[in-house]
Amino acid sequence: MIDEGAMVRGHLLTYAPLTAVVGQRIMTTPLQEGTTLQAMISHEIRGGTADPMGHLLTPTFEFHCWGATRKIARQVYGLLFDALHGIENKSVTVGSSSTVIKSALEISHGDDLIHEATHWPFVSCRFSVMMTNRHVR
Repeated sequence: MIDEGAMVRGHLLTYAPLTAVVGQRIMTTPLQEGTTLQAMISHEIRGGTADPMGHLLTPTFEFHCWGATRKIARQVYGLLFDALHGIENKSVTVGSSSTVIKSALEISHGDDLIHEATHWPFVSCRFSVMMTNRHVR
């Protein structure tokens, strides 16, 4: 099975306006202890579905868009939305794995939040992403 998080990260890294702000700081894990605050995105899979044959996966991703200020966190969220919402039939290859993101839609609009432990601002949102489950090479 493909690594769904790596595939979504691979797609996001191709969107220049987003990487101009967050660089390579798109993580497939929650915020880790010791992380220094910069503009970044962290995401995790929060459920989803697969077709009975396993050819299509539809994970739900929860994204946290971080920034040194609420304004920067909202900017990162807007760029994430632009990079992901509404895409169709986007081929992505990461290492020896490949997928086609058939569709991606925001299913929970961004909430402005403050992290309890660090007091850092972030925007939390969820996307449903349908992709093919194939391993190549």
